[in-house]
Amino acid sequence: MNTLKYAGLLVLLMVTSLCEGQSFKFAFVSDTHIGGKTADEDLQRTVNDINADSSLSFVLLTGDITEFGSDEELKLARSIIDNLNKPWYIVAGNHDSNWSESGSNSFRIVFGAETFAFTHGGYLLQAPLRGLTCAWGRGRCPGKTLCGSILCSPTCRIPPCLLFTSTITRKILP
Repeated sequence: MNTLKYAGLLVLLMVTSLCEGQSFKFAFVSDTHIGGKTADEDLQRTVNDINADSSLSFVLLTGDITEFGSDEELKLARSIIDNLNKPWYIVAGNHDSNWSESGSNSFRIVFGAETFAFTHGGYLLQAPLRGLTCAWGRGRCPGKTLCGSILCSPTCRIPPCLLFTSTITRKILP
């Protein structure tokens, strides 16, 4: 999990050096796999660490929150995440949806949505559901919808965009 934190921080630093916008810090949490042997304890420790850091503006949770997407796992994850003292945003991963007994319906019920998009400090932060073109198959967000209109359009007048996915992305452009 530490490797993911550092990778997320590295990406953020590279993007912020290229874009205009206000600087800010946020927590990046991924692949908690609630339902695993010590996952709930690990997530609670992570929540405690995040809560203790007053420099963080918000928290991003980017997929595989649960091991199998069961209703029990989702509710347990939500009960731990609700202890955060900062705004948080979440996107479903393949573990939360592919093996879910409800086909992701419970994720939407428990968390309110499967994706996020919001602005902060002059940036648009967004996460499509399960990436664009992913290593394990096409994501659920059509490449032209996101890439063509947001990442690649020279005439688009949106703030700098930070894109987060819940799976490994092989290629961004269709």
